[in-house]
Amino acid sequence: MFVATSAALASPLPIGGTLFPAPAEPDPVGGVVIDSMVSPFLTPTFSGTLVTYVISGDVSNPLGGLTFAYRAFNDGTSAHPLSRVTMNGYTGWLTDASYQVPAAGIAATLINRPTADFVGFSYMDVIGPGLITPGASSALMVVQTNAPAYTINAASVIDGYVATVPTFAPIPEPATMALLGLGALAFRRRK
Repeated sequence: MFVATSAALASPLPIGGTLFPAPAEPDPVGGVVIDSMVSPFLTPTFSGTLVTYVISGDVSNPLGGLTFAYRAFNDGTSAHPLSRVTMNGYTGWLTDASYQVPAAGIAATLINRPTADFVGFSYMDVIGPGLITPGASSALMVVQTNAPAYTINAASVIDGYVATVPTFAPIPEPATMALLGLGALAFRRRK
């Protein structure tokens, strides 16, 4: 007997998890871009921009919250390719990560979440599609979350040097904020 099924596209990325090879998914789907940011970066060996989008109502988001999409552009004057892009601010939230297909740019080799706070996309030429070379861009990096709100946070663009730029990420969830506040109070009281 033959049973037809449709696979739900989802790539959950738990804390400490790695997705290798990086999953390719046709998301985000639908929704509305509620904010965007263009952040230029410059180091002695590379320069470019990181573009960030915050999407509400992405029907492909299996977690039901906001979707964050990022694209790194390595400008044509850079001396080095880019090898990694990381985004901070995911503490307390579930994440589903992928790069968008069809890929308009260099696809990530792997995606990881070594700590609760950040999600990283790595680009490798030995075992993957390649580095983000001068004049090229990354494919759209997609992080779907269960977060209902967002704020400005930081991202790092890396290859030897690190450029830290503003970006959007989820607002820390209330329990995490409460723990941080208690820790600050305890530290202050100790002084």
